[in-house]
Amino acid sequence: MDGLRYLYLTNAAMLVVIGVGLLLVWRRHRGQLHVRAMGGSMLCAALLSAGYLVRDAAPAPYAMLGPALMLAGAIPNLLLLA
Repeated sequence: MDGLRYLYLTNAAMLVVIGVGLLLVWRRHRGQLHVRAMGGSMLCAALLSAGYLVRDAAPAPYAMLGPALMLAGAIPNLLLLA
């Protein structure tokens, strides 16, 4: 596994940890709706890194799932940030 794949995995893991942490904060303080939106946005952004990893690492027929995964993460990510 080359270095770029480790970066994709590290980025995805970091975004998942931050997103889950923000959602846990939101559970304690329900009035902070921006925290919920940021947590969901971080979780959706983790799909972007996973999509890049699938596109680069998967064999030929499954590599086409990467752009779909990136799109599935990018659209809700931008909607939650807006």
